[in-house]
Amino acid sequence: MQRMRIVSNLVICSALLLLSGQLLFAQGGETDEEAKERIINNLMVGANKAFTDGNIAVAKDSLKNLFEMDSQFAPAYFIYGKINVREKNYVEAGTNIRRSIQLDPENEKYRKELKNIIGLNYNDGNLEYKKGNYAKAVEKYDTVLMFDAGYSSAYYMKGIIAKRQRNTKESIEQFSKAINADPTMSTAYYARGNSYLSDRNYDRAIQDFETATSLNPNDAKAWTNIGAIELNRKNYDEVIVATQKAIEADPKMARAYRDQGIAYSKMGNWTKAVSLQEKSTSLNKRDSRAFFHLAEAYNQLNNCEGARDAALTATGIKATNGGSWVELGLAYKCLTMEAEAIAAFEKAKRDGRWREVAVYNIDIIVNKSKYNLDD
Repeated sequence: MQRMRIVSNLVICSALLLLSGQLLFAQGGETDEEAKERIINNLMVGANKAFTDGNIAVAKDSLKNLFEMDSQFAPAYFIYGKINVREKNYVEAGTNIRRSIQLDPENEKYRKELKNIIGLNYNDGNLEYKKGNYAKAVEKYDTVLMFDAGYSSAYYMKGIIAKRQRNTKESIEQFSKAINADPTMSTAYYARGNSYLSDRNYDRAIQDFETATSLNPNDAKAWTNIGAIELNRKNYDEVIVATQKAIEADPKMARAYRDQGIAYSKMGNWTKAVSLQEKSTSLNKRDSRAFFHLAEAYNQLNNCEGARDAALTATGIKATNGGSWVELGLAYKCLTMEAEAIAAFEKAKRDGRWREVAVYNIDIIVNKSKYNLDD
C-alpha cells in the first residue's frame, strides 16, 4: 500500500509540474498537450489498477488529481462512480455516472451502469419496504427518481406506502405520477382506484378499475371492485356482469361469488343466491358477511337448519353484526325453538341498524294474539 502511494505521488508531481508550464516530463518530440494526455492516461491506468486491486484510497487520489488536469474526462467519472457503488454510496455513484454520460452520451457502458445503479436502489427500496422501514424505502425510491424521473414503479411503491400509512391524498398523487410515467401500468390504475374507493369517490374509482380491466382483462380484483361499487349503486345486472368477469379470471375469487349472490338475493332469486354463497363460504370460511347472506337465503327457502348453521357461523366470526343474529333468530323460530329465537333477537337489538327488526320479531313471539298467530 505504501509503495502504491509513493508511485501515485510521483505521478501527481509530474502532473503538477506539467500544469505549471514546465516541460521536464515531455518525452521526445511531445507537445505540451501530448504530455498532458500521456499523464492523464497514466493516472487513469493507475486508478483502474488500484480500483481492481481494491486500493480505493489510491484510486481516489489518482482520479482527484486527474480531475485537476481535465475536469471533462468521462472515463474518470465512470470509474469514480464504480468506486461509489462499491462503497454503496449510490447517490454519488449515480451523480458521477450521469456526469460521464453527459460527457459521452453515446457510451452504452455508462448507460448500462446507471441503469444498474437505479436497479440497486429500487431493489434496496423494496427490501426496506418488506421490512416495514417505510421512510428508508421512500428514500431509496427518491434516489431512483433522482436519476430516472420516468421510473413508474418507484412512484407506484411510494403510493403503496402512502396508502399503508392511510395518506390517501398522497397515494393518489404518487399513483397518478406512475400513470403519467407509464399510461399502460394497469396495477397503478387499480391501486389508485382503491385509494379513490377509500375516499368514497366512487365515480373516479370505477373509472380507474375499468381502465385497469381494459389494460388487463384478467384483473379479477378490479372486476370484483367494479361489482362492489355497482352493488352499492343497486345496479344488480351490472354487478352480475362484473363479478362473472372476476370469476372467469379467477375461479377462487370468493368476494365475487358473494357479491353476485347478494345481487341475486336482491332480485329475488334465492336458489341462485344460495348456490353462490355456498361457493363463496367454501372459498373463504372467515367471511361473516357471506355466511350472513347464506343464512338469509336459506331462511327465504325455509331451510331452517341450513339457516341456523350459517347464522351461527356468521355470529361466531363477527358477533357485532345484528343482521346475523336476526337470521339466527328467524332460523330458531322456524325450528320452533322460541326461547333460543328470543335470545338471538335480544343480541340483534345491540346493533342499532337491526334493533327495530329484532324488537318486532320478539313481539311476534311474545304477543302471538296481537298478530293473530295463536297456537
